[in-house]
Amino acid sequence: MAFSIYKSGQGYWVRVMTATLIGVASIAFAAWGASQAKAIVAQLPKTAAVLDVKGAKMDVPGNTGVTLMGPVGTDGVRPEIGTAVMIEPLAKGATSDTPGRTRIEKMVLSEGKNITMLEALRDASGAEFALVTGRSAQPPVQEAIVSAIVAAVFIIFGTILAYWLTAMRPRTVDFLISTDFEMKRVNWSTRREIVGSTIVVICACFFLAGVLFLFDITLQTVFRSINLLQLG
Repeated sequence: MAFSIYKSGQGYWVRVMTATLIGVASIAFAAWGASQAKAIVAQLPKTAAVLDVKGAKMDVPGNTGVTLMGPVGTDGVRPEIGTAVMIEPLAKGATSDTPGRTRIEKMVLSEGKNITMLEALRDASGAEFALVTGRSAQPPVQEAIVSAIVAAVFIIFGTILAYWLTAMRPRTVDFLISTDFEMKRVNWSTRREIVGSTIVVICACFFLAGVLFLFDITLQTVFRSINLLQLG
């Protein structure tokens, strides 16, 4: 079959560990790709926003074109700073202090204007129908979705690559099987031998450090005695 395992049962542990390492690398790349995707999305122009509003003077249905108004100027008039489409409907408030929330998309701001200047909404007839008390600009796509898609692509690619290299590609599989065979022929050291060798290496390091320290102190003393070396 096209996806059958080549020489199944041979070189098991080497093939499994190789696939595992590829999987770990895929997860690392997936995490990196997700963070990069999140950073790229954060830099995209903000075309949507969630608004906190109060004092809604009328019921406004969803998908309504609205004009974005800025703060009141010295002449007592609010300037227009852009346009958008209000996606979520807005209910008329019982009092001027009744809070509400809506979402706008397809936001187009005038040159030099930004979302922080938004203070009111006006409908197509030119009537101001709500005051904006809070605003949160959002990118055109959700960061979490893009990051998840990018991470999934890396993981899926890594899974396919691991299976292809360790189960299907004859040349790679033969190499892994040969590696497994050679590993079984290795004369591994016993626990006692490893512990003994480690102790010898540690003692040798301390001995060499001590010898170098003594040489350093001796040379400093000699050079200072003949005024060849001065220490502050």
